[in-house]
Amino acid sequence: MTLELHDAENGNSLVARVSRLDYDYQAEIWVDDTATRNLAYSSVIKWVLIDELGVRCVWERPQPGNNVPDITERSSRFEGVWERGPNEVSISDPFVAGN
Repeated sequence: MTLELHDAENGNSLVARVSRLDYDYQAEIWVDDTATRNLAYSSVIKWVLIDELGVRCVWERPQPGNNVPDITERSSRFEGVWERGPNEVSISDPFVAGN
């Protein structure tokens, strides 16, 4: 899986990409660390976890800073323990042949 970090800049908002994540909890650690502990990423407002089927989970915060983001979109494939966000919506999982 890959975790993308985005800021509010128009155009190319991609700030960083973390690849080769094997578990959702690894993404949760990255989101927490970059949102609350690492000032170098204080401009990040959106984190997108992507697997081979598409978007797995999206965390967002309304403005840059060091506040904890909420999950705004979650796929049923996401197995993390992050608390549900107040405006969270489900991501429709794509149909996978053979399932």
